[in-house]
Amino acid sequence: METPPTTSTPVRPAFAAIAVAVAAGAAICTILSILPRAGLILVTDGAYTIAVLAACAGYGHFPARALLQHSQDRAKQCALSLALGIGIVSILTLQAGIAGWLSSLTAWLITAIGIALGVAGLVRRGSSDSVAPAPTTPDSTIRASEPGAIAIWASLIGVAAVGVSIGLSLSGATLPPGLLWSEEAGGYDALEYHLQAPHEYNEAGRIRFLPHNVYASFPQIAEMHYLLLMHLAGGPINGAIPAQLLHAYIGIIAIVACTAFVPRGAPRLMAILVAASVQWIAYLGCLAYVENFLLLLSVAAGGVLLDAVRHGELTTRSVIAAGLCAGLAAGCKYTALALVAAALAMSLLIVARQPLTARFRLALAFTLSASAAFAPWMARNYAFTGNPLFPFFYDQLGGKSWSADQNEQWKRGHRLSPTDIRLGRTRVALRELIGPNNTPLLLFANSRFGVMALLLALFGAAAAHKQRETWFLLVWIALILSTWLAVTHMPGRFVVVLAAPLAWLSTSIVRQSPRLKCVALGLACVGAGIAAARLAFDLNSHLLRFEKRTRVSAALMPGQTAAFRDAHALAALPADSYVWIIGDAAAFYVPRRCHYTVVFNRDPWLESCIAEGAMTGIDKLRRQGVTHVYISWSEVARLRATYGFSEAVTPEWVASLVHAGLRRVHAQNSASGELISELFELPRP
Repeated sequence: METPPTTSTPVRPAFAAIAVAVAAGAAICTILSILPRAGLILVTDGAYTIAVLAACAGYGHFPARALLQHSQDRAKQCALSLALGIGIVSILTLQAGIAGWLSSLTAWLITAIGIALGVAGLVRRGSSDSVAPAPTTPDSTIRASEPGAIAIWASLIGVAAVGVSIGLSLSGATLPPGLLWSEEAGGYDALEYHLQAPHEYNEAGRIRFLPHNVYASFPQIAEMHYLLLMHLAGGPINGAIPAQLLHAYIGIIAIVACTAFVPRGAPRLMAILVAASVQWIAYLGCLAYVENFLLLLSVAAGGVLLDAVRHGELTTRSVIAAGLCAGLAAGCKYTALALVAAALAMSLLIVARQPLTARFRLALAFTLSASAAFAPWMARNYAFTGNPLFPFFYDQLGGKSWSADQNEQWKRGHRLSPTDIRLGRTRVALRELIGPNNTPLLLFANSRFGVMALLLALFGAAAAHKQRETWFLLVWIALILSTWLAVTHMPGRFVVVLAAPLAWLSTSIVRQSPRLKCVALGLACVGAGIAAARLAFDLNSHLLRFEKRTRVSAALMPGQTAAFRDAHALAALPADSYVWIIGDAAAFYVPRRCHYTVVFNRDPWLESCIAEGAMTGIDKLRRQGVTHVYISWSEVARLRATYGFSEAVTPEWVASLVHAGLRRVHAQNSASGELISELFELPRP
């Protein structure tokens, strides 16, 4: 039973301002103490990022107000505005890019219009009394006479830890792509397609089908923002760090947005502490990935429905708003079709208090809205490949530049590894969620997900097990976990969307007795502190390893993306070189014209060379104007052991190419003498 309202004096509203100041101060101190130069990059490169965020908020302002007319809470409208604006900006960029109209001028025009709409919305809201702050409910008021008020003020320690995590994430995002993280192979996915696909669109002057990179056919809401930033900043290399900063800022906003859908006071403080304890958010914020976009859009979709379920106000407008955000989440990553869109639709059907017919009607409105928001990506793929969900469902829908063999390779490559198969899916899930089971003393620190978030959510569900909103969140969590277990190869970052329902569930604890409030907030502070400490340790370790490997001070590296490009193994080649790359698809930094192929795509030259002989292969390269061949043996070995790679690519095969005319000009070896890569020149006949 919830504590009845009392007549004690509420803690002054200044607490929120003090908390913001503490978090900002901790973030600034962290940045200046670890990477002082990062502060300058946040001002310069970060200006492009802030402009795009402002444009997103502007585009989404009026749609959000229209869809949330019944709500008087500006926090909810702000969260929905940014979520919808992210989708609108991405679709505008997609349309301009496909039409070949995207340039620096049109990029600035898209951004300026969004900012102007935001200013117009602020002016209109300032002159209108139609939207007022939501009244503070008795169960969420922080009262000075309660013992829990002491815990509230003591929680500033946890708020400071959140600020440290923010500072670490922003600092890491100012480093050149590829420097972080070793567990992500130096952000390989960003260098292979999150940044590389926009790089190629930028160079081509339009968005087009990339038959050599299957990942470019994934939905690209995040990548459209990265492409926009490349045009704003003057090129792919200049836009890379603003792109990383955008992902970091989106993660920070997602954490804060969790507070918009819970009562004011202690529940909001609890939500932000628990969400920030999920280490994945700050960790991935250092990279130009998509997970934080996915999380923010999931927060908006799930939060709107949660708020409606809580107050029994499931309207067509609120369901449409949630559906649009769920569809946009799927536009970030295919997995969100199941983890967000389908899971929320099922949760709505199961838990909503409306009659069954009304529930089906609302679920249909949600599904149609989600489909409409996701439709641009299906249309793009259908136009490019003939399959709206390419490369999935190839057996049923086919797909351009794809084959049955590639389809089977894709399926094999996205199954559990042999080691994980032996462990079993349940043990893999426990490893990803709570950490390796062989280090019990470091259990809380080993989980990038945040064990404390899981525990507090469990306690919150027990404390409010009779409430409909609790069951809505539990059903959503169950569907997320079951889908992740059943149909994916179970990387932990795939379920970062769990951060939102876990944070919301945990807030139920602080609505109970002051004693529970003290304990819950204390544990949440511990979780936020552990997340900050783990990220600080990881960042410092990576920077020390970088300095040891390169003999370059990491403190000088923020903003030095061009230096990474100039240090690439192919940078010394003549400007008119054309390089055929075998094995390595992380082509973002390659400073010369090149051809690369993602492991799942076909390399016609490689296939014909193997089938028809080295001499024929050399002749074909010459006819295409290729001047060099680069082979990454380390990548060939890694891919062969995971996703699969042609067994014919061996040193003996390369020897036949040398006999046919190739001339080796450079080789890189590891400290143990193992061959890492080779560069060959193709002399003119």
